[in-house]
Formats: sequence, structure tokens, C-alpha cells
Amino acid sequence: MPYLWGSNGEGMNTLSNDFGKLDKYQITFNKITGTWRILDIQNESIKKIQNFDLEGVDIDIPDDSPAVTILTDAMFSKLIATAIKEGVLDESVVGLGKGSSSDNKLEIESLKHDIENYQEMYNEQTNKMRDLEKYNNTLREEIQKNSGTESYKLKSQIINTLSKLAVAENINEIERISR
Repeated sequence: MPYLWGSNGEGMNTLSNDFGKLDKYQITFNKITGTWRILDIQNESIKKIQNFDLEGVDIDIPDDSPAVTILTDAMFSKLIATAIKEGVLDESVVGLGKGSSSDNKLEIESLKHDIENYQEMYNEQTNKMRDLEKYNNTLREEIQKNSGTESYKLKSQIINTLSKLAVAENINEIERISR
């Protein structure tokens, strides 16, 4: 019988059958302690409780009750793995908590495709960066070659002179404003 996950809103996940009710057991997982709590609803000790109500009954029953079995997450995982290995539980029913194994395979294939696309984009960007680095190196070499030429020296003097004039003009403007 397939089981579905639900939440009780208090950090506990509840395992119930596909009809939304439990036949004999109420199973909860406590995320904080990492333990599974299995409550045997038909246990005689439960029947002694007055005003027995299935909703919230798990909270009212102490862990040391004969109706309660506590399993660590590792124990529960081993139980499921053994049930699958022995053929008692179908692996496709268990899935990975998201759906059937075919759904998971489709998701894995989609993610592999996404990874390939991102790898391709990364390679393109890496190639562009390599090309830009080559271009920058070429420009640096040209600047170094031309730095000794008369034309380069003349252009540098013009730029320096214009920069000094701009600074001087700014200083004159600042002095005029501050008066």
C-alpha cells in the first residue's frame, strides 16, 4: 500500500496510507531528535484512554508506553532497505521522498542537461576571458613599443598639459567660489 508524507505543523512528519488514514499505526518523524515514533493505535493500553481521539493522540501517549516503538533514523532506513531487498516493499513506492523513481529519473536527466548547459556557458566565458587577456597583452606590448617614440612622447605631454590646465582651472574656480 503506497504511503504519503504529511506534516503536523510541529516539526513532525507523519506517514499515512494513500487513503489519508492509518489502519493500525501512526508513524511520525521528529526532525529535532532524528527519531521515528510508531504508535500502535490498536494496542490495549491506548484503548484505556478516555475520550480517545485519533487526532493528537500521538502527543498524549508517553514514549515508554507499550503502544510506542521508537526507532532512530538509521534503524528506520535499514528497515526500509531490508524490506526492499526482501521484496516486501517496492522500491518505486518508496522513491526518494519526491515521487516515483521514474519521476526522479526524469528530474536527474533534466539536472544533467542543466549541468551540461552551464558547463558549455562556462567554457564560452572562459574562452572570451582568454581572448580578452590576449588582446590586453597585445595592447600593453604596443604601448611599451610606442612609449619611446616621438609621437607617443608628444601625445603624453599634451595629455599632461591638459590635465594640469583642468586642475588649475578647477583650483581657480574653487578659489573664486570660496571668496
